Amino acid sequence: MRFGVLGYGKLVREQVAQAFEDAGHPIVAVGSLSGTRPDGFAGNLHRTYTGCINDPAVEALYIATPNLLHVPLCIEAMGAGKPVLCEKPIAMNADQRDQLIQTQAKTGGHVHEAFMLEHHPQWSQIETLALGDQRVLTTSFTYGPRRGDDVRSKANLGGGVWLDIGCYGLYACYRFGGRRLIDIDGRCEVDNGVTTRVVVRLQFAEGLEALVTVSSQHFRQQSLNLVTDSGRLTMPRPFNPEGPAINTWETDAGTETLTSHGNHYAAMIEHFVAHAGEPGIAFDERTRLIGTWSDQITAHLGF
Repeated sequence: MRFGVLGYGKLVREQVAQAFEDAGHPIVAVGSLSGTRPDGFAGNLHRTYTGCINDPAVEALYIATPNLLHVPLCIEAMGAGKPVLCEKPIAMNADQRDQLIQTQAKTGGHVHEAFMLEHHPQWSQIETLALGDQRVLTTSFTYGPRRGDDVRSKANLGGGVWLDIGCYGLYACYRFGGRRLIDIDGRCEVDNGVTTRVVVRLQFAEGLEALVTVSSQHFRQQSLNLVTDSGRLTMPRPFNPEGPAINTWETDAGTETLTSHGNHYAAMIEHFVAHAGEPGIAFDERTRLIGTWSDQITAHLGF
């Protein structure tokens, strides 16, 4: 499948472009408002996103623009009859999610959120463990301050650390059994309309308690720790492993080291291509619940 890419930023340059090549699905066109041709790219360059969407060489779109543009570009692409793989968050709130669902129903289009982490084999490996009950989850994901011209620093473009990486901790909540959120407590820090730090404690009806921390004011790191009545799971790089993922599962019987390898970006692309011909709902249970929890947390903490 031949792809057009809307927004050729750091993520695409450093991770996704190579993943398309590894997956065997070439990027044949790029939509760039700056008109800058990516290094080494010999395909079609469009100075408008609409031009890339309507390029006859393009069979599917990958959207990696600022968050504010995700929904209107998904809608435009579906209107052009092309399947869409859109970076997270696919929508910023419930109203935008409803717009996508209505457009899908009208056009029969296919749109999917580019949530690469769920395609890493470490998560299916963890599913083989008898994790037990009484689950207490702690996740942390932080990076240092961004420049003022970084899109993640601009409120009018949907910036802020929560929309950027808050979904990762919420994904862990979903993966470890959370479904019905019943209590929220926490705090946030906001600078010029952009969230810079969120610390939130969540209680789920299924018996999961979680502490999720994200920040754009700290050293770059990520971690996950799950303690249950059966043992402790430790994941040093749960959300974006570099090289092999090496996790540990500690019980009374000893400590098991869990090692897995995989290109989760390429696996995400392969999964998308395998299902791109199917008209479908943008929001499976995981996507829908993470979006709903994010809305509830945003409303509760007031950012």
